[in-house]
Amino acid sequence: MKKITKTLLMLAATFFSVASFASQSERNEIPTISMYPNPTVSNVNIVSEKVMKRIEVRTRNGNVVMETYPNATSVNLDVSNLEKGRYIVTIYNDIAYQIETIMVH
Repeated sequence: MKKITKTLLMLAATFFSVASFASQSERNEIPTISMYPNPTVSNVNIVSEKVMKRIEVRTRNGNVVMETYPNATSVNLDVSNLEKGRYIVTIYNDIAYQIETIMVH
């Protein structure tokens, strides 16, 4: 029972970590992020209401396969060199981060 509770707490902490280092007023301002096309073959566009400071692309095992520092509200990522599969994309700005997934075909 303790192991299940600990696992649930870890999952909840991960789910709510998107605003973990933002103040209460900033949490209400977490930007909307769009990623398209998804699924993709070669490029994915990421558009945010706030300036994106860093973008990490990870495998499902957590290995970082791409990292960029766009310092912009939109970016076009070339993912044509990635193997087919699902990837976890973490987008950071000044106040928070957001986790999305992309599928590369």
